[in-house]
Amino acid sequence: MVDPKNPGCVDEILHLGDYWDTDAMEKNKSEILISNKKVGKHFARAYKFLTSAKEIMDDIEDMTTAAMHFGKINIITEKLLKELMGSMAAADCPGKERHLFGSAYTPGGFVDYSDTVLDKVDRVFCIEGRPGTGKTNMLNKLALHALERGLCVEYFHAPLKPQKLDSIVIKELGLAVTCSSKGKDYADRIVDLNEYLDENYMDEVGDLIKRDYEAFDLLLEEALNSILAAKTVHDELETYYVPNMDFEGVDKLRERTIERILGYN
Repeated sequence: MVDPKNPGCVDEILHLGDYWDTDAMEKNKSEILISNKKVGKHFARAYKFLTSAKEIMDDIEDMTTAAMHFGKINIITEKLLKELMGSMAAADCPGKERHLFGSAYTPGGFVDYSDTVLDKVDRVFCIEGRPGTGKTNMLNKLALHALERGLCVEYFHAPLKPQKLDSIVIKELGLAVTCSSKGKDYADRIVDLNEYLDENYMDEVGDLIKRDYEAFDLLLEEALNSILAAKTVHDELETYYVPNMDFEGVDKLRERTIERILGYN
């Protein structure tokens, strides 16, 4: 939920609390308070495990990054820029950017809807590589180049580490560049950054990375278990609200709101 920045003149709050039976809900006050506290504790535990998993992934990335030949990656990126955008000149007005998520960690596990994005473009370039091989840096360079040429860019961020990118989409070019595991199914071209790893160094740290991944998987599993536990309690919480909601009134509010939105010029 986002608080309105300009309430009254621009933004408006739709208060669904007007449509529940307060007297009936007060009978379950104790249960509601207890359930809300349980949900908060489960989510707090999940965030701790996700934070720990992120730290482990940082360690994996650090070891992998130390083995990369980034000079060669820069050359590949430069070739991609020329191939994708040719001799397009910088624009007077830079393109707009939009930041989104196409995947998430949920009570049902990891969900990835990147295919719904990749299915709507003409060309897909898939960037493969272990964590730490520079995929996000490559995507950021391509995106910045497009923005400077007046093209709009949609950024799709990674859920565990939002500073990392899963994909970028440049609709004017009918193009997506993705690191998603689903990218291969749509790829017109695949660039594998693993080819530029120092395999001797990777052999040296191989056992460390293996143990890191084992710890990462355990932490992520516990985080997802906690998220599922939070949802289970939240579902129980809804049983106190649903019977006491005036959904007919909510439907009428929705219809009035849609009419007002469609009435704006």
